[in-house]
Amino acid sequence: MNQFVPTNISKPLERAKQLAKAQSIADYQLLFSMPGHHTKSAEVLVCDGPAQISGDLLLSTRSGHLSKKNFAMVFCFGDLNIDGDLLIDDYEYWPLLFIQGNLTCTNILKGGMPMIVLGDIKTTYLIGEYNDGPMRVGGKLDCQGYIPRVKDQNGIAGHVIAGGYNGRFFNAAKDNGRTVLSQTFKAEALDKGWLDSSKVRAMGKSGENIWLTADEARQVQAGAAPVTVPQKLDLTNTSVDPTSLGKLVSIDEIKTRMHELIEEKIEFNPDKNSYPQSFADTVRYQFESNKKGKILVLETNSALAGPLILDWKAPWVERNNVIAICCLGDLKIDGDIVNRTLEGGPLLFVAGSLTVDNLVKAGAPVTVLGNIDATGIVIGEYNDGTMRIGGNLTAHAYLLFDHDGFVRGEISAISYSDDEGDWRDFLSPAVFPSEDEDYPDVDLIYAAHKAKMNLFID
Repeated sequence: MNQFVPTNISKPLERAKQLAKAQSIADYQLLFSMPGHHTKSAEVLVCDGPAQISGDLLLSTRSGHLSKKNFAMVFCFGDLNIDGDLLIDDYEYWPLLFIQGNLTCTNILKGGMPMIVLGDIKTTYLIGEYNDGPMRVGGKLDCQGYIPRVKDQNGIAGHVIAGGYNGRFFNAAKDNGRTVLSQTFKAEALDKGWLDSSKVRAMGKSGENIWLTADEARQVQAGAAPVTVPQKLDLTNTSVDPTSLGKLVSIDEIKTRMHELIEEKIEFNPDKNSYPQSFADTVRYQFESNKKGKILVLETNSALAGPLILDWKAPWVERNNVIAICCLGDLKIDGDIVNRTLEGGPLLFVAGSLTVDNLVKAGAPVTVLGNIDATGIVIGEYNDGTMRIGGNLTAHAYLLFDHDGFVRGEISAISYSDDEGDWRDFLSPAVFPSEDEDYPDVDLIYAAHKAKMNLFID
């Protein structure tokens, strides 16, 4: 920026307004007024003639020279040639860039900054980022790709290019899903199915084409496997009522025994990450939060026909004010255990091992001091619930979605969590609410598994 000199805003601004008026630039008065609403600075940078920039030109309010001085506008009274990219990499509506002549650069990354170019723009790709701001061009846009993200607001056009553009156009402001993008752009320009501006810029610098031909787009469309979305299951009023197989007691009648069982079966051994307190805390918190509830105590080697619904609205739970099930030994469920209330549900405490088809839980705490043997899936969802397993976990899949799950022993299952990467790289597209969503729907996962659909990317 050595060719640009700091000065006061008044004289260069008045000069630029006169030039914009003579060129019949639409809404130029409005554009020149925008920085004043976002910065109080009266300082600007001016180049009184043509300017040549070596390398990329970064105009950022977050870093570099502009951020330190809070320059409200940048004026070039001549042609601006950049031997690299013009990078407007933030969302602010300042500084305004005014160019009296032509703008030539490799690529343009267009953020919120207003831009007025009285002449032509010649670039490879013009890519609008989120909050892409207004742009006025008195001449034409010569490019290989024009990808704006700006939206017209209150009757004011976002971009106005008086001479038109001659490159391929894609409106990124529309709600384009992964399917549209994959049938428009080459895979090298995408990241996880979305257009990646850094990859587009890199391809522009190396002279690569980002667009699919019509034949290539048809091939992508023909090769796309149809997505069959499963029907979500309605489990309303389907729960087994387990109260006939046990005894309802108060918290004081059972809590001591539950804590004794935890101390007996969960050793304190930091070297093995084994802490009985982490199991006891789950029980304590449930009882402190629901002091007047009842505990359903089941004897060892109990067996239930599922599904067992662990939600506060389950009829057997509401009718008996049950806040926990405590099995003093092994528990076998011939079916599924399901809790779909994110904020909570009755505690399931099993002193022995739990055998179940599927365990799909959200906010209801589950504490098993022995093993869990599941023929299907074990899922923990949302951060209001916990899952503590004192022994081994055997299942087809073990999935944690923003959930506190701990297995003290070995895990014999296909396992994945938020910390391990993008869910779209792991799960089938059928379990996502839409192609725009990056997070799966647990109800769709459960339904797909019950329908014997493949849950995973091949």
